[in-house]
Amino acid sequence: MLNDFKRRGANSSSVNFYSIYNRYRLYIKIYMDINLVGDSIHVQLATIFDPFTSYSYLEKSPESLAFINILFDLAEIQKRALAKKINGMKDVKLIQKTYDEHVAEFKEIASDYYTSVLGGKKMDEMERWNDYTFLPLGIDNLNAVRL
Repeated sequence: MLNDFKRRGANSSSVNFYSIYNRYRLYIKIYMDINLVGDSIHVQLATIFDPFTSYSYLEKSPESLAFINILFDLAEIQKRALAKKINGMKDVKLIQKTYDEHVAEFKEIASDYYTSVLGGKKMDEMERWNDYTFLPLGIDNLNAVRL
């Protein structure tokens, strides 16, 4: 079964976040599946929050909800940029290379986010990242949770 999965070209890479107090572990994945059909290449992409390996012992608060939502939105922005870039590509190796580059970029962005907002505790940084995700997605996470 796993060999079939690998042979079809499915690929995902997760970004893992750990708090220094082990209060949460968040796994966000950009999933890609490449299918060759005749002379066509079909690529499916998805942004996945993995509930089976993630956990959070953060106090349920508007700040913690916004923190998690913005992190997911950062992955969604990167997935959309990837989809736009690979649109029309006909080389599987180039698609894979582009995917790997976007995942690496997402890991850097997410790491910057994680360290700057301290789990949603630094509101000035949360506002900056909320603006960053609002522009491409139109989602105001801080307003959605009433911050």
